[in-house]
Amino acid sequence: MSRKTQFTIAACFLFLGILMLWIYKFPFLHLPFFWDEAWSYAPAISTMYKNHPCLLPGCLPADLYRGHPLWFYFMNATVAKIFGFSPLVMHVFSLIIASAFLVAFFFILQQYTMPVFALLGTLLLLSQDAFIVQSSFMLPEIFISMLIMLAVFFLVTGRNVLYFLSATLLVLTKESGLVIISALVFAAFIGLIKQQMKGSKKSLSSVVKYLFLISSPLLIGIAFYVFQKRTYGWYFYPLHIQMMNFNLEAIWQDVLLIRVFVFLGYGRKILVVLLGLIIILLIFYGRRLKTSISPGIIKITWSMLTLFAFYVFFSATNYLMLRYLIPLIVIFIFLLTIWGNQLHQWGFRLLPYLFCVVIALSLYHDYTFEPSWIDDVSLNYKDDVVVDQQAVSFMENRQAQSKKILIHSLSAYNFTHPELFYLHGPSFKNVSLDSLLKSADYYIFSNLNTSYYDYVKSNDSLQLIKRFEKGKAWCEIYERK
Repeated sequence: MSRKTQFTIAACFLFLGILMLWIYKFPFLHLPFFWDEAWSYAPAISTMYKNHPCLLPGCLPADLYRGHPLWFYFMNATVAKIFGFSPLVMHVFSLIIASAFLVAFFFILQQYTMPVFALLGTLLLLSQDAFIVQSSFMLPEIFISMLIMLAVFFLVTGRNVLYFLSATLLVLTKESGLVIISALVFAAFIGLIKQQMKGSKKSLSSVVKYLFLISSPLLIGIAFYVFQKRTYGWYFYPLHIQMMNFNLEAIWQDVLLIRVFVFLGYGRKILVVLLGLIIILLIFYGRRLKTSISPGIIKITWSMLTLFAFYVFFSATNYLMLRYLIPLIVIFIFLLTIWGNQLHQWGFRLLPYLFCVVIALSLYHDYTFEPSWIDDVSLNYKDDVVVDQQAVSFMENRQAQSKKILIHSLSAYNFTHPELFYLHGPSFKNVSLDSLLKSADYYIFSNLNTSYYDYVKSNDSLQLIKRFEKGKAWCEIYERK
C-alpha cells in the first residue's frame, strides 16, 4: 500500500475521531461557563466584546484579565462580535480550535512517522479526558498546546517565518509563552554548540543572526509587559507574583503532583509502561541492527525534552492548576509516538496493536472512572454546572435577589454575573464570599467548598430547605427560620 493511500485512510479515520468528539460534546456546548472560564475569562471577554477587541494593556480593567497577554481575549471577543457572546458560540469556537489542533498534531506527526502512527498518536491524544473536557472550554491551554507544537516543528524544520508567527502568538497568549520560547532558544543554542564541536563550522555573524531570529518573539512579549508596567506600574499581575513559591519542599510537592497528573493518574500509567517497553526495545534493536536514529527525530526530541523540563520548573514554582499541564501530556504523547514508530521501522511490528489497546484502555478509563472531585479536567464537570443552574433557578423563584447570601466564591459569580448565563433575571445584590456572615438569610454550600458547613448544620436558627444532587455534584441551601 502506497504512503498516499495510507495517508488518505488515516485522514478518514482522523475525521471520524473528530466527528465523534463533536457528537459527544454537542449536548454540553450550551451549558453556562464553568470554573476559570466563568469567574475569570468570561467576564473579561464579555467586557471586551461589549467595548471593542484590543491587544494593549489599559483597554480592560486589570482585575479582569489579571495581567495576561491579551491575544486569547482578543481572538474570542472578535468571534463574539461577529456571532454574539453566548456559551454556545464560544464553546463551538473552542471546539473548532481543538479540532484544528488535532489536525495539526496529525500532520506534524506524519512528518516523522508512518500515517498509521500519526493517526494512532492523534487518537491517543484525543482519548485523554483532560483534552476531551478542555476541548470546548473558553480557556487557552488547548490553543497554547497547538502553538507549542507548531513553534517547535517550524523551528526544527527551518520554517522561520511560520515559527516567528506561532512563537509570537505564544508570548501574546500567556506568560508561559516566554518560558516556552526561552526553552526553544536554549535548545537551539546547545544544538549550535554541538554542531560547532562536530566540525560543522558557522560564522559568528550567522549564529548571532539565527539566535536573534528565534528569540525575537521574546522581544515582542517583553514589549507587552513594559507597556503594562507603564500603564499599571507592574510587569506581572501582583497577585500572581505573590503566588510564586521557590521553597524547595513546595516545589518538590508540585513536581510530584505533575508526575501523577501527566504520567501516573487518569489512566496514563499504561502509557509509561508502553514508553518503557519502547525504550528498552529501541536499545536492544539498535545494538542488534547496528543502526542509528535519524537526526530529525533526535533534533525534535531534544527540543521537546528541553521545553518539557523548562515547563515543569515554571509550573512547579507558580500557582498550579491541572489544566496548565496539558502541554506536557501533548509532548509526552508526541515523543511516545515518534519513538514507537522508530521501533516499528526497526522490525518490532506489534506496536500499532499495542497503541490500539492503549487507546481503548484510555477511553475505558474516561467513561468508567468516577473521581470523588470535580474540576475543569474531569468529565463529570457538567454535573456541577447542572446543579449550579438548579440552585440559581431555585433562588430566583424565591425572589431572593436582595437577601443576604453566603456562598463559595466560584459559585457566587453564578449569582452576580449575567455574562455567565446562569441568571434568568436581575443579579443578586447582597452576596458574601467565603468569610462567615452570621447574619445571612441564606447559606449555600456545594461539593466545591464546605467552609462553615458544620456551623450552619448545627445552628438551630437555620434549616435546610433544598438539596440538589447529580453524580458527585451537590448543593445545599439553608434558610434562616
